[in-house]
Amino acid sequence: MARTVKRLKGELLGSPEVLDEVFCLIYENMKDLCPPTGENREEDKRIWQEFNRQGVLQNGRTTALVYDGQTLCGFLQYERAGSLCCWGDMDIAPRYRKDGVTICLLVREFLRDGDFADCETICTQIMDKNRESWSLAVHLGFREGEKTARGHRYFCERSALKKFEK
Repeated sequence: MARTVKRLKGELLGSPEVLDEVFCLIYENMKDLCPPTGENREEDKRIWQEFNRQGVLQNGRTTALVYDGQTLCGFLQYERAGSLCCWGDMDIAPRYRKDGVTICLLVREFLRDGDFADCETICTQIMDKNRESWSLAVHLGFREGEKTARGHRYFCERSALKKFEK
């Protein structure tokens, strides 16, 4: 089945079903790296939904979602911070992580977003213990920047991502 891509701008990730899918993916991927709040799953979900709502309303966060049929393969959230574009959460379901297709579709969707065409530099923040993410960032063309409390900022010039436009 062909993959489909959906972009949500200034929306709260759409329907409750989509919110559920995205939260489940984040929750599963992060439980080993960044344990949830210590509350129950529903409280973690409530906290995440509020954080996401604020990001969308205050920062104009955009979310690109990739589906394989009805299954969420992965998503990328990004927003503007001055002249930078900040990539926030990027999560890919375990069975799609190494397929090469999902990441290409997410990056391509970002590159096609005309609202961010003038952002020449992209920034993301990655926790030091998330080896898989910083390995992917380097593969995409990001370079390590300044140290943060739990990791590092990584920067990439938009031109380094052009290989994904095909």
